[in-house]
Amino acid sequence: MKYSLFIILFILFNITTTFKCQFDKTIPSKILHIQQQYGNERIMYIDYSMPSTQKRLWILEGDSVLLNTYVSHGINSGKLVATSFSNQNGSHKTSIGLYKTAETYHGKHGYSMRVDGLDSTNNNARSRNIVFHSAEYAEQEFLNTNGYLGRSHGCFATSVYDNNMIIRLSRERGSIKVFVLN
Repeated sequence: MKYSLFIILFILFNITTTFKCQFDKTIPSKILHIQQQYGNERIMYIDYSMPSTQKRLWILEGDSVLLNTYVSHGINSGKLVATSFSNQNGSHKTSIGLYKTAETYHGKHGYSMRVDGLDSTNNNARSRNIVFHSAEYAEQEFLNTNGYLGRSHGCFATSVYDNNMIIRLSRERGSIKVFVLN
């Protein structure tokens, strides 16, 4: 009996350790560095140095991954990888920097969430109507067919399911920080 309990605990410890190692390997070190500064705060990260074929959006809380998924970038920022960024109205480019999630609404793309840009590189987010929304071009089927995600006018487009999760996880805290990196 004691031997069986020891084996079960040993297996559980190894599974937990394995997941912890996978967590550290899948999240870029620049994101882990920022997350360490905020402790257990729930924060979203988007790493546009990665291609749209990789899951490059994370919502973390402490050392837990709550969501890791695909996210589009602006049509004029690049095709597979975002290489050009802008804060200008009409640029149809992604903006980098720190954002804060804001109110939700139902619009052209369904359930959506506004963001406020907190840096000089994204402080026109409101006037540019940069939001989180779902889109068919951000679904797995589009990626499988085309070899890349479709592109937005600068918004953070994801699948319907992931968009709902992003909004729910953000709204649970009222508002969360969003670090958009390159």
